[in-house]
Amino acid sequence: MRLLHTTDHKFEEFDGNNVPLYAILSHTWRRNEISFQDVQRGNAHENAAYDKIRNSCSVAVAHGFNYIWIDTCCIDKTSSAELSEAINSMYHWYQESGVCYAYLADVTHKDDSAQVKETISQFFKSRWFTRGWTLQELIAPETVIFLDQDWHEIGTKSSLQEKISTITGIPADFLLGYNLKYASVAQRMSWASKRETSRKEDIAYCLMGLFSVNMPMLYGEGEKAFIRLQEEIMKVSDDHSLFAWISSDRQAGLLATSPAAFSSSSQVVPLKSYSTLSGAITVNNKGIYLKLHFIDTELTPSSGVQLAVLPCSLAGKRDDKVAIYVRALSDTMEYFERTMSNKLKLIDLNDFKESKRERSICIRQGQPRQKSHSPLPKAAADGNFKVTSLLLDRGGHRESRDLVYGRTSLSWAAGNGHIAVVRLLLDRGANIEAKDLASGRKPLSWAAGNGHAEVVELLLDMGAELESADIHDGRTPLSWAAESGHTSVVKMLIEKGAEVDSKGNMDRTPLSWAAGNGHEEVVKLLLDKGAGHESKSRNGWTPFSYAVSGGHQAVIMLLSERGVEKS
Repeated sequence: MRLLHTTDHKFEEFDGNNVPLYAILSHTWRRNEISFQDVQRGNAHENAAYDKIRNSCSVAVAHGFNYIWIDTCCIDKTSSAELSEAINSMYHWYQESGVCYAYLADVTHKDDSAQVKETISQFFKSRWFTRGWTLQELIAPETVIFLDQDWHEIGTKSSLQEKISTITGIPADFLLGYNLKYASVAQRMSWASKRETSRKEDIAYCLMGLFSVNMPMLYGEGEKAFIRLQEEIMKVSDDHSLFAWISSDRQAGLLATSPAAFSSSSQVVPLKSYSTLSGAITVNNKGIYLKLHFIDTELTPSSGVQLAVLPCSLAGKRDDKVAIYVRALSDTMEYFERTMSNKLKLIDLNDFKESKRERSICIRQGQPRQKSHSPLPKAAADGNFKVTSLLLDRGGHRESRDLVYGRTSLSWAAGNGHIAVVRLLLDRGANIEAKDLASGRKPLSWAAGNGHAEVVELLLDMGAELESADIHDGRTPLSWAAESGHTSVVKMLIEKGAEVDSKGNMDRTPLSWAAGNGHEEVVKLLLDKGAGHESKSRNGWTPFSYAVSGGHQAVIMLLSERGVEKS
């Protein structure tokens, strides 16, 4: 381990058995940070960025430390072997430090009471809390001292634990040293879900310490790094909460492509004793092998979609199991792919005693995307009229699709409300009824669901099918608009003749979607237009049931006044 002496600012090397007590710095990088080579050349002090080194050492000296470790200069980043070793060791180095100084360059701190609120506000908004690498730098050390831009102490991890927990979503127990093995994989992933790194691979590499795994660095692999991280986690853990994520990034695989997919998974925990399920999770080139309970879904039998129940529940709700949607890839029911990955299902297995069954299966892992858009759909999604026109003039195909969701340029332009680009594509002959490959939704569905009334009107005037239903959910544009509470679009669709009681695959009506999300104006409009009071979805719930489930009091009162059936 290479440490910097805090008084003479020179490096000293130590082996693993002879490392002295040292301080360590956590910070967000800026341009022209001092490197290992800068310090070696002996002229680093001439660089303005050297202030960070100088001030770090001064604070450490004042606290009695002879050595400090700073990531910008204590690693020779020109050596790939040294860089890989350092990244794999970093969590341990922070854990073993005598103290960690968290330098918040965007926070000012004054002692007078008039500035306290401003300091707290800046603390909550500090960039330090948004970066991927600083997550382990917060959790691993026993003692963290927060310093403002002038290197004055703001407080410690202990004294600020409630504020830090609010900012990060990390329970105070884990901030203060509670063993991470008691936090589920999904919970730990959720702590990283809103953090970012400059290089895509680093969002995986910065999490290795939190899961006690190691793996080689392969910069250039992109999202594959996060897939590899999850594969390494499976080698040391049978925690199925790893699969309890939701994302619109439909890769048909069991593993997520980024921690962002776990943003809603902070309450998912594994069940230690789960029926008769047994056997390890294994991975090979065909996919991920595991044993799960299966039950039928509310979807149409022709869809081939089933619910695979994970041995997980929500914290404090052991009766509710977490299930994912999967589809068989063959009649043998051996190989599956994950589908509808934008949702999880909570179920009580006691309600399915007759239909549940246990099966050993293999779920294929989708391939991480190489890029998110081909040029024309990207230009259309961004609303860039000039580039869209240029690409069409220079041979770009009007029906080209993005590489992730299979959406056409028209689908993206309509969904994002770019009416000028929508007109351009329609004038060039774009298929107004083209379905996305992933979801089966059409341009009108996207425009309605996202509330773009002007685009909806244009598409309808150009002959878009009013009742077009998507493939997976069987939902109409009116259903999507009602769910999102877009009153003006709902009104327009109804005036154009849309069926107010259209039903998707689960027999849910637009009224039930609007009620379930608390959209009072849309509920009133649908009721005024004759929406059915007693329509029930396949689970037996009425619009009133969905409103009660969501706790939407205004909608509950409205439905009661209109005599809507309660159950």
